[in-house]
Order: sequence, then C-alpha cells, then structure tokens
Amino acid sequence: MALLDRPPSDLSPVAHPAGDDTLAVPPPAPSKRVAPLVVAVWLVVLALWADLPFTITFDDAWYYAQVAANVADGQGSTFDGINTTNGYHPLWLLFSVPFFAAGLSGLGAMRVLLGLQLIGWGLVIGLVAAIVGTAGLDSANRLDPTEHRRVTSIASVMLAIMGLTPMLTKAFANGMESGLVGPIHALLLLTAMRCRGRLIDAPRGARWMLGALLALAVLARTDGTMIVLAAGLWSLPDLWPLTADRVRRALPVFGPPTLALAAFLLGNIALVGHPLQVSGEIKRVALTGPRFVLLTLFVAGAVVVLRGGRRAGASPPGRFLRTHAVWSRTAFHLAGAILQVGYYVTMSAQQWLWYFAPLVLHMVVLAVAVVTDFAEEAELESRAVDRPTSRYVIVALVVGVAVGGLFAAARFTDPNLRSIQLANREAAEWVSDNVPEDAVLSAWDAGVLGYFTDQSVVNLDGVINSYEYLEALETGTTAEFLSARNVTWVINHGPMDENGLDPEFVPLIGAYFGVDADSIVLERAWPFTYSGTTDAEPMPTGLRPMAVYLYRVDR
Repeated sequence: MALLDRPPSDLSPVAHPAGDDTLAVPPPAPSKRVAPLVVAVWLVVLALWADLPFTITFDDAWYYAQVAANVADGQGSTFDGINTTNGYHPLWLLFSVPFFAAGLSGLGAMRVLLGLQLIGWGLVIGLVAAIVGTAGLDSANRLDPTEHRRVTSIASVMLAIMGLTPMLTKAFANGMESGLVGPIHALLLLTAMRCRGRLIDAPRGARWMLGALLALAVLARTDGTMIVLAAGLWSLPDLWPLTADRVRRALPVFGPPTLALAAFLLGNIALVGHPLQVSGEIKRVALTGPRFVLLTLFVAGAVVVLRGGRRAGASPPGRFLRTHAVWSRTAFHLAGAILQVGYYVTMSAQQWLWYFAPLVLHMVVLAVAVVTDFAEEAELESRAVDRPTSRYVIVALVVGVAVGGLFAAARFTDPNLRSIQLANREAAEWVSDNVPEDAVLSAWDAGVLGYFTDQSVVNLDGVINSYEYLEALETGTTAEFLSARNVTWVINHGPMDENGLDPEFVPLIGAYFGVDADSIVLERAWPFTYSGTTDAEPMPTGLRPMAVYLYRVDR
C-alpha cells in the first residue's frame, strides 16, 4: 500500500542480560497505587472546598445539568423549557439524567457528577499506568531490584504529578462529556497496546472491544469520528489483499462505530430535523483559503504520524522501549487527535480545553513512557559512568512538570478565576427571588444563570437553543423569535467601564430584540473582578473589572 507500510506480525522481545533471577519480575512501570491516591486527594478537595464546582467546571457544564434536569422532569430535550435543542453530545447527558431523576438538584447534583468524573480521572491515571506497563512487556527486566524500585518510583511520581495537576484534571473532570471521553479513550489505547496495534488482526473478543470503544468514542463526542477515520487509515494495509475474510475481520472493529454514528445522525433528525448538533453549526466558520491551507497541513501531519507509527512497528525498538511501543501501536489515536485539533483550529469559532481531551491523554501517556525509559537508561548508564546524562534529563523533565503543576495550582486557586461563575450564581438567585416567576429571560453565557434561575433562560448565542433560533440568527429575525416567546429580560456578564457599564451591551441587545436604547432599562448589576478567559478574549488578559448586568426590555 502507498499510504502506510505494513509491520511484521510481531516484535521479538529484547534479550535478557541480567540473569534468570529477574525473569519473573516485569520491567518497571508506574505503580497501580497512584490512581487511588489521585482520586482520594481530589475527592477530599471536592468535599472540603465549597467553590470547587465553580472552579473546575466550564459554563457549558451547567448546560448539560439543566438539560438533564429538564429531561428527568419530563420536559424533553430543552435547556430553557421552551425550545427543543440537541446542542450537546448524547452520552454524558444520558449518563446524567438518572441522577436528576433520583431527586438530585442544585449544587449537590453537580458535586455528585463531579465526584464521579474525578473517579473517572483516577481510572484514566490507572489505565495510563497499565498502558506504560504493557508497553514495557516486550523488554526483559534489565535492572536489579534496587534499580527497579528507583525507576518505578520516578515513573510513579511523574504520573502522580500529572494526575494532581489542576489543568490536566480539568480537561477530563469538568462536568461535561470529557468526563467519559477520558476513560473511553484510555481503554481504547490500552486495548490497542495489547493488540500490538494490529486492530483487525486482534483476537475476536479484542476486535469487538475495539469496536465498542470506538462506538462509545463517537457517542461521547461526535469528533470521535476522526479517531475512527484515523484507525481505518491505519488498518488499510492489514486489509490488503482485500478478501472476504479480511472484511469479516474488520467488521467487529468498524461496524459498531459506523452504526453508532448512523444512529446519532438519525436520532438528531428525529429530534430536531437536522443530523448534526446545533452547537456545532453555530460555531462553524467558513473555510477560507488560508484556513484550508492550515487544515491541509494538519491532515498532512496526521498522515505523517500514521506512516511513522507503522514504520516504527517494522523497526527494532532501540533504547526507548516503552516510547517506541506506544508510538508504533497507537499512532492512529494521535493522528485522529491531530485531525480534531485541525478541525477546531480551522473550522470552529471557539477552541476550549475539553475539546482536546484525546490529545491531552495521548501526551500524558507519552510523557510517562518517556520518563520511564529515561529513568531505566539512567540506571543502566550508571553502571558504566559516574554521572549519567539521562539522570539530568529526568530531573529536568520531572521538575519541569512539577513546576508547571504548581503554577497551574496557583492559577487554579485564584479567586478571580471563579468569580465569573460565582457572580452568575448570585445574580441568578437574586432573579429567582425578585423577578416575576413567569418572566422569560435570555443570556449569551447562559449555563450557570439558567441552572440557578427558577425562570426560563433562553440562550442567545444559540449553542444550547433550537435550529429555529439558528435560522433566526442567519436571517436576522431574532426579534420576532424572541417576541414570540415573550422574552423581555437580558442577563449576562460583560466588561465594566468607569461608569459601571458595558458600553457595547445596550446596542447589542437592541440589535437582537429590534428595539431602541430607550426601551432597554438596566435593573441591576453585580460587579466582580475576573482574571480568566471569555469568548471575546480567548487568552487571559490579567485582572479586569466586569459585572453581571440585568436588563429589562420594554416592547
């Protein structure tokens, strides 16, 4: 095949130089005890830190919670109780509904869901340890017991630091679909490792496992189809020559994700009359010439990764045994993650941390594999030289990750980072007590506001609204749409000038509601200081004054 090279059927294990007395001891890998330690620490933080749900989540997490609460209440797939939406990925929503059906609500419901996601993050850490351990099984244990303990300790410390780093944790435990994406993709990587990367030549049970995991990856996030596509390209050489037997072997791997995608598309058509999520349609941007060139570069990068992984599988592993094994057996996953990044960078108006959970996971696996390999090589070097260079590299890697983790922890605990969510909750609770019960409000950033407000809150950016609203945005008829639903209030956060106002807010409201400035009345504002990111400012810009504003729109 021209695209990819086909590796040999297996890799020969490395000769064992240390003697028969160590044959029964597997090569060093991160300890299995790291995972429960990481879970225990994070659950203690969740139990003791009242504001953690507003620190570790994104505003979109509360979209899921509110839709799940409405589904459990029998209102159907709606965020505001008025408009039908499919602006979410189905698996996490389906997972969340039973907890609201069981009577959970408010902050307690989110705490339970976050607790489960933190346990899921611990599962990911445990699976990373298993992946690195599996990657080392082709090598004999070349170390004596003392050396083995040192390497295991270094690998375990590295994995523990990564498991406790807030921004890595937040990529997977954030109240959204990436809470399931992490464990699903980690299981996929481990299964691929055990199959030695030969997806359609794996035993029958493993092929069905791969197919099930790929199907779940699609349902967990629709962009999982890019992982499936990359896995298909990766497996093309193994289909050649194309025979009925080859096709039959491929069906358990690629049949389930194909059926899952078809069911997802048909389900959306039945629900809202369109095959794709409205949230994706809202955020999609035109593929201009420069964007197309950039997307082409990402596609080319994915192909290079696929070719490199296949060729690595056909070559001797060399010194870095674990890194080589991960690279040569799971390059399809990395290629799919690169395609995901390419799509969001070139075709989406927004890019957020949780979009890139598969890439983050793959980088964690490779980082732990590299450090374990370096630590093993350092021990072997120390037999020949007094100051092995590998040890300095290890120190630099581990210290670098630790310093990065400490910086992230300081940033994570900054009260000005969660201030926006706390201000939104405060405003929502005030609205619940002081605005008429039958009032219909609206907001662009509607997650926390909609979840903690008793009244209906219609989402104005359309991410968690209906296709009818998308059409209204495209045709300039939002005023008619909002009037038909009796929307007469706007609540949203924004920057605050020296007069205590957002100067762009009133013209924006006027454009959406089709009214002049005299019809827009500021009822109340909740000032706060913020240091995080917003849709308008995707990078942190330091401390800045903001406020949540409540406007009444008189028609």
